[in-house]
Amino acid sequence: NQKDCILWPFSTMGLGYASVKDMVSGRVMGGHRLACMIKRGPPPDKKLHAAHECGVSGCINPHHIAWKTAKANAQDKKRHGTNNDGEKHGLSVLTNEQVAAIRLELAESARGAQAALARRYGVSVMTISNLARGKSYREVR
Repeated sequence: NQKDCILWPFSTMGLGYASVKDMVSGRVMGGHRLACMIKRGPPPDKKLHAAHECGVSGCINPHHIAWKTAKANAQDKKRHGTNNDGEKHGLSVLTNEQVAAIRLELAESARGAQAALARRYGVSVMTISNLARGKSYREVR
C-alpha cells in the first residue's frame, strides 16, 4: 500500500533512520536515501535531502520520500512537528513558556531589564537579547 509507512526493522542510525551499507562503495547510508534513489533516481543535485513527506524517520516507503532542498525539508519538519526548534532542541535551557514570559516582561520594561532577566533565568545577556530581537525561539510568541 502506497499510503502506509514501511518501517525499517534492522539497524538504524541516529534518530531512527534506517541504516544500510552500499555494497559497491562500502559506505553506510540512510535507507530512506536508498529508497528515494530507487524510486526517483539519483539526486539531481548533491545538496538535496531525501525528505520524508510522512514525517516518520524510520519509514523507507519510496512513495513517502522525495528529493528536497534543506529549506523545504525543514519546512516539512515544522509541519510534521519533528523539528527541534525552541525547547525541543537538545541544548535548550529555557522552556517556551519561559521565553514567552521573558518577551512579555521585556516589552513592558526598560532596556536595563535584560541583565536582571539573564540572572533570574540563569542564561547570558546575549541569550535574552537574542530572544528580544527574535533571533532565537522564533516560533514562541
